[in-house]
Amino acid sequence: MSLTVERVEGRTGTARFVDVPWRLFADAPSRWVPPLRAVVRDAVDHRRNPFYREASRALFVARRDGRSVGRVAAIENRAHNRHHGDSVGFFGFFDCADDPEAAAALLERAEAWLSERGLTSARGPVSPSLNHEAGLLVDGFDEPPAIMTPWNPPYYGRLVESAGYHKARDLLGYDIASEGRQTVPRRLQRLAERTARQTGVEFRRLDVGDLEDEARKALRLYCDAWSDNWGFVPPSWEEFWHTARDLRQVIVPDFSFVAEVDGQMVGVMMLARDVNRVLRHIPSGRLWPWNVVKLLTRLPRVRRGRIVLLGLRADYRHRGLFPLFAWEAARRAEGDRLRGRRGLVDPRGQRGPHRAPERHGAGALQALAHLRKGAEIERTLQIPRQCRAPRRRRRPRTRRGGDRAGRRSDPPTRLSCPSSAGPGSASRTTSSGRAGSAGSWTACWTSRATRR
Repeated sequence: MSLTVERVEGRTGTARFVDVPWRLFADAPSRWVPPLRAVVRDAVDHRRNPFYREASRALFVARRDGRSVGRVAAIENRAHNRHHGDSVGFFGFFDCADDPEAAAALLERAEAWLSERGLTSARGPVSPSLNHEAGLLVDGFDEPPAIMTPWNPPYYGRLVESAGYHKARDLLGYDIASEGRQTVPRRLQRLAERTARQTGVEFRRLDVGDLEDEARKALRLYCDAWSDNWGFVPPSWEEFWHTARDLRQVIVPDFSFVAEVDGQMVGVMMLARDVNRVLRHIPSGRLWPWNVVKLLTRLPRVRRGRIVLLGLRADYRHRGLFPLFAWEAARRAEGDRLRGRRGLVDPRGQRGPHRAPERHGAGALQALAHLRKGAEIERTLQIPRQCRAPRRRRRPRTRRGGDRAGRRSDPPTRLSCPSSAGPGSASRTTSSGRAGSAGSWTACWTSRATRR
């Protein structure tokens, strides 16, 4: 059976590229949620999407005997390489049948395109960047994907690894049940109330009516709060506003809030309703009039969401504000009758409110991994099946002036992960707020140099 990989462009070629997942998953039992085709077209539109003002991309489709069996996009993110001093390229929008030959051919074409542009390694999947949908699911495939999180069949990890990629980074996804205030421990409530008195932090509802002004403030805070995170690239105002406008219709205003001190924004949390719970009833992914009616009528009834933005200004990271954020979120969730929400965390790179959410009643539900293929292989972060909060070991007591070697103690245990990254396989929070069974994982991959 003959296999061909061709680069596609233009309206017809882009339509073929967008259509590939429907060819693979539409008639197969899976947790895949068909996205809106218009959203995918926008994500690869290098003329209208502001992301591509500092990036380029090439789209490839694999066909076997005239049938589409896979796709991939090769992405050069000039903003990333300039910000980090890298020469790395990216791949994204990867979908493929269980066909190792097709997967290898697709990734080889993407690597060749990146190599032609002077890039020495490949990383992904990102669609089209880490500020958007990213990661490869490697465990917990029975969990339905939330808005802006990927889902793929179990064999994807094998396909990408067989092409020479290795995991570079893990991302954890936390599921927070919202069955009233019992999801937040009483001690956390007391700590939050004390922190509010000491810091003078006040919360207000995000003003969706003046979203542009709120977005400008949130962008400044976002770049400050996330500046130390692995792979972070400050988005331009045009790119950030492009995403904010798309999320306007799914933002939950009562749950999205701003933390202020003396009228200055020092923190923000934004939650979007999980539109995937409606999209799974629109299998074609097309915005026909009757599908628009489904979206408009069913979306307000969705009681699940995803935290799409969470950050604290750098100078407020170490003032104990995370318990205050967690308590405020739980209080608002009770008023909005939300049943749960999810958020993504990088267990090695997050600071401030992103550290160890499981200490405050959240269970790791999914794991995502970022993969890399390049001149240098980054160390894999491993995540155990049950992620536990770190425990500091006691120092052995010694007499004053005694042998000071006896004071030495092991370093505190860090949250470690044994097999993947992303939201998913560690633990899951049940409706009572207790840790339950494992969920799902996602990973990012890396491999040998793309130069031949």
